[in-house]
Amino acid sequence: MTTLRRLARKTLFVVGMGAVTSSAPTASVARAETPPSAWDCAKDPSVRRTWALHVLVRELMAVSNDDGMQNVRSASLERARDVLEGAAAEKSPDVRLRFDLGELYELRDMHERAIEVLRPALEAAPTHAGAKDAWVSLGYAYAKLGRQREERDAYIEFLAREPDDRHRITALLNLAEAEMHLGNLDEAVARYRESLRISATIPFSSNAHETSVLAVWGLAVALDRAGDPAGAMEQARLATMWDVGEQLIGHGPSVFFVPSYERSFYLGLAAMVHARDARDPRLAAMYWARAESQWNIYVASADPADRWSRLARAHRDKSRAEKLAAERRPAPPGLPAQNPNSVPTLPY
Repeated sequence: MTTLRRLARKTLFVVGMGAVTSSAPTASVARAETPPSAWDCAKDPSVRRTWALHVLVRELMAVSNDDGMQNVRSASLERARDVLEGAAAEKSPDVRLRFDLGELYELRDMHERAIEVLRPALEAAPTHAGAKDAWVSLGYAYAKLGRQREERDAYIEFLAREPDDRHRITALLNLAEAEMHLGNLDEAVARYRESLRISATIPFSSNAHETSVLAVWGLAVALDRAGDPAGAMEQARLATMWDVGEQLIGHGPSVFFVPSYERSFYLGLAAMVHARDARDPRLAAMYWARAESQWNIYVASADPADRWSRLARAHRDKSRAEKLAAERRPAPPGLPAQNPNSVPTLPY
């Protein structure tokens, strides 16, 4: 599981498609960037032009992706791509344009191209003021391609340069996920806990809340894989309370899983929690069946070298046995008789 958050890019308006003539910084220009000075422009007139192009592209990239805006955003991103490619941004001496192009490729799910542009640009200017967002975009690109070692390194580079906890928490969460995929479970648990600790110190925001929820989910999975089933169930129970119906982990638009079947590990743990908490054995049996189904998905889809397949098979067998046991138990006194024509609706 990786959560996707773009950093500090709020746009106050939908920009037009004309050229930008002002060199004033805008809301969507990367944090800490400043426009070129008059002295800079006097030394090299092209600086003013590349800055104006950078500002235009950042505004185009910042168009909202809220409901009803997807088509506008897609057109805006394609316009930004046309502008940058037309300006040969990949070879530009102004590294900001190379960052812009690489991040744009990642926004368009062109992960290999994003890496091809961002990696040499960051090697050339790793501490540039505009490099922070580029490091995160590079991490996303590696994550989408299942290259967790490089993903981890990109987040570490970002975290080494970012002092603001509001912008650190998502990278910490994703770093924990990368460590777990690499089998570094102690480090993953520590990173998840660090992300939770920092989230608790930040004034409430949707980003901090979502990060906290996902960190609890990740911690549950990491503890389970580290051989602490009691701790895993405790955290998974908390996660199901915070993420009602598993909507975020099951359908959150900012959450993705690589490999995709990894989602079933989380949903399998969630179903086990619900099954254990169910008072009605009929409902418990349905949840155990849901858990068995999720573990079957994981086992059937996993690569032969998947390090967690054996644990998933054990959970599947446990879920099947618990389902059969629940089906044999009578309902406690006071519960209504089951209507054979109705099936209780599960949360996901």
